[in-house]
Amino acid sequence: MRSLPTWANFNGERRLRHCQAIKEPARAPKTRAPASCSTPRAHRVKPAIGANLIYFAMACLLPMNRRGWHLAGEHLSAAGGGVFFALQRLLPCLSGKFPSTYGKNRALPMHIRPIHADEGLRLRALRLRALSEAPAAFGSTLAREEAFAEAIWHERAAKGAAGIDVATMVADQDGRWVGLASGLCCGEEDAPARSALLVGMFVEAQARRRGVGRALLEGVSAWARSRQCLRLALWVTAGNAPAIALYHRCGLARTGARRANAHTPTLVEFKMARELS
Repeated sequence: MRSLPTWANFNGERRLRHCQAIKEPARAPKTRAPASCSTPRAHRVKPAIGANLIYFAMACLLPMNRRGWHLAGEHLSAAGGGVFFALQRLLPCLSGKFPSTYGKNRALPMHIRPIHADEGLRLRALRLRALSEAPAAFGSTLAREEAFAEAIWHERAAKGAAGIDVATMVADQDGRWVGLASGLCCGEEDAPARSALLVGMFVEAQARRRGVGRALLEGVSAWARSRQCLRLALWVTAGNAPAIALYHRCGLARTGARRANAHTPTLVEFKMARELS
């Protein structure tokens, strides 16, 4: 084999000494990340992956002796280790399984289920919280429903659990309710076929953008199909952009019907619907 040129040998020796220094951390000064760096040390991607790959490619193009091939192997090993480190950190994040430092943001198991007949007081608590947080999104008011007797809430829960003409779905996250939606099986004036009306949709702020709203809507849709309903409709406030975007993603479209909000006539609601196949 031919020997490397003088400049290549010099660079090779320098890189070899550098690799040996990496293998012997006791001889190398310890460095710490700057105090202003907010990225956890365990999640920093090792640098010089590209540089090591470039060195390896150059080594493959130049005539090499035994020491040169050894040095090329060092570069390839360093690059491969960096790639493995990066994939080890990035792939779990892409699949939704975040590292342990992000454990507090990990979503708990979500269960969409019909309400139980004995859960009237839990229904009251979540409904009043919904009316308090988003008063413009509903046709009723907090003051009106706070005055309801407990018997009314027990009756609502019993009807929602029976699922005959009314069904109530709840999003149960590890024993805590974070979402609610009801369906009414009835005919519509502008639709000759039997239809279901989605009402009372609510998802708590910390549970939004996790698919809870879509799951509740699909749960009501499944119940409506079981009652031989051919259409699902709802009314939404014109300024409620997040809800409108959700309903569009679920396949609902505007029908052209409009009306004023029951308790605030200045608010306009429009109707959205989709066919249930």
